[in-house]
Amino acid sequence: MQFDTDKIRYVSLIKMDGGKPVATVSNRETTVDPDLIDGFVTAVIIFAKTPIRTIRKAAYDIIIEVGESYLLLCVLDPVPDEVPYREPMKKVLEFADMFSRGWVNPPHVHEIASQLTSQNPNWMHFHLLQCILSSLDMSWMGFLDGNPNEHLQFILPRLEQPQGRNEIYDYVTDKICEQIDAGGTSIGVDIDQMIQHAHFAVRVKKVLKQRQLEVEKAEIVVNGNSVNLKNFLLTAYGFRIHQGGLKPGVSCDLQTFNKIKQELGQYGITLKTNTYTSQNGLAGVSMGMRDYIWTIIRTNPNSISSLSSELVNRFIKSIVVRTINKQFSLV
Repeated sequence: MQFDTDKIRYVSLIKMDGGKPVATVSNRETTVDPDLIDGFVTAVIIFAKTPIRTIRKAAYDIIIEVGESYLLLCVLDPVPDEVPYREPMKKVLEFADMFSRGWVNPPHVHEIASQLTSQNPNWMHFHLLQCILSSLDMSWMGFLDGNPNEHLQFILPRLEQPQGRNEIYDYVTDKICEQIDAGGTSIGVDIDQMIQHAHFAVRVKKVLKQRQLEVEKAEIVVNGNSVNLKNFLLTAYGFRIHQGGLKPGVSCDLQTFNKIKQELGQYGITLKTNTYTSQNGLAGVSMGMRDYIWTIIRTNPNSISSLSSELVNRFIKSIVVRTINKQFSLV
């Protein structure tokens, strides 16, 4: 039997921890509410821990594959053979599981990057880039801004080359130093690590001065009990506050804001407030980096997959297309 895309009505990727759907793709309408299907499968597989992998319900077959962190269900018109559908489902699960951890293996990076086909960089490109640098123990250099597509084009071919890591290190070092010299962001730059590397050590004072200046320019909007922190969170100090215990998000109440002021006050940092200030970004932070920072603050992710269903949806669709094309190529 062959894979028939017309048989597929609904696909859903569900997180095993808590049973929350991460991504859903509706190929055709179903007479049963997809939310009810998700809830039913979650109750049976995750909470009741029933080892069922096929459920025949009403006019449909529901086939299920379970991975490390996710389960994938596929609602089909009745089919005599499930195997052609289970193989692409396993690939989707592998894709989701492989970056549900806090790091990315080089062989997996190419698979993830292949799904980011847009020529216009968005936050997903930035996040993949930062994950790669983290996996290479370069996260202490901070967030690499600029065009993430250009950075990825340089880095990806070198990930598995013998001298590739050294070339990537030199490339990222040069780009971060250029970024600092141009007054760009220093979010994530580890000062203690900087002083141990000659190229960065000479720039420590510049980074500290730039961090002070950007906080002064990032005026915070206070409206009643609501505080808009968007521009503040684009600063190195603001992002570090978010990464710490407070995690205020892009907005908070006055009580939380007072805690932020007290914490920064210990370092002689005073925050400026206003009743109205444009919260569209700061000089020195590209629009792509801005959107990336705001996105990860809103979702507080531990992984790429927790950030967006769009990437997983795209992969599910691409797996279906590749499966069909592969079958036609064998005819």
